[in-house]
Amino acid sequence: MVLGVGAVVFGAIALLRAAFTFRRVRKINWVQVEGRVQQAKTRIDPEGVMCAIMSYEYEVDGQTYKSNTISVDGVDGLHYPADLKLVDRYNPGDSLDVFFNRVEPSEACLRPGRYGEVPVLVVVGTVIAVAGVLILWQAS
Repeated sequence: MVLGVGAVVFGAIALLRAAFTFRRVRKINWVQVEGRVQQAKTRIDPEGVMCAIMSYEYEVDGQTYKSNTISVDGVDGLHYPADLKLVDRYNPGDSLDVFFNRVEPSEACLRPGRYGEVPVLVVVGTVIAVAGVLILWQAS
């Protein structure tokens, strides 16, 4: 019984996180500007995972901003092959497209609209919640 309730709660939390991440990424009205690469490299983190490291600057209304965000997906430390390929394409000094938040120009990324963890959370949350409901149903 406790296992069933725990699974339903865990599944519901995963689905809520997916919904909030989806809404946060989707509601930002990204504006594209030209930026300049400051740093583009890869490194291996302590767990042995290849990480994309990229920093860039861009200008909005005469003010220069700097960022190191590749994509807005709500997951810190999750490394995508597409991000690694992006780093391989650029060298310091190269120009690139930067997308910034019209409301908060200091918030920028290179790949807007990617929902990163959302599909995983939807699948995992649904499977765990359904398993919890089945456990509760069989226990009653």
